[in-house]
Amino acid sequence: ILGRLGGDEFLIFIKNIPEDVVERNINSLLKKLHLTYKSEKYQVNISASAGAVVVRESGNDFKELYHKADQALYEVKHKKRGGYKIVY
Repeated sequence: ILGRLGGDEFLIFIKNIPEDVVERNINSLLKKLHLTYKSEKYQVNISASAGAVVVRESGNDFKELYHKADQALYEVKHKKRGGYKIVY
């Protein structure tokens, strides 16, 4: 399930995905979103950062998971843009 929360924040739910595939998919997505636009006078670099939560058991609600992913995202944004953090 893919959804837009607003602004430049998006949310992806993937069920039953192996943990090693999570990291590989995040890396692939961030590489595809790293873009450079050039004109004669200007250059604009675009990148994305990600925060992810891997859930190993049921019982977590949306607010709790969103909060964890959001904290991970902002931690990445403050350290280095274009990166990601996965919380287990």
